[in-house]
Amino acid sequence: MIEYKFVRVEPLIDRATNNVVKWVIGMTAKDTDTDVIAYIDTVKDVTDQKPLSQWTTDEIRNFCLQVALDNNWYDVLANQINNLKNQPVLGQNVQI
Repeated sequence: MIEYKFVRVEPLIDRATNNVVKWVIGMTAKDTDTDVIAYIDTVKDVTDQKPLSQWTTDEIRNFCLQVALDNNWYDVLANQINNLKNQPVLGQNVQI
């Protein structure tokens, strides 16, 4: 089973207006059977700019979820994990 988690959620704030203008969002995926982990992140512009204090937890969560969906992160991370699991491990005997 793969578990997904937002591990990086950082506001980028415009000093002149004190508004959040972008969010840095990072997500990990972990295969609970093998402990293989993959990570992806991006910076996303905010269309409804406002001070950080006016952002609710639900708004931030929904923003992150939308970024993940828009960028197909669940599939991208699952594919990264599968590729990592299929890489040869140093020291293993590989027969061709």
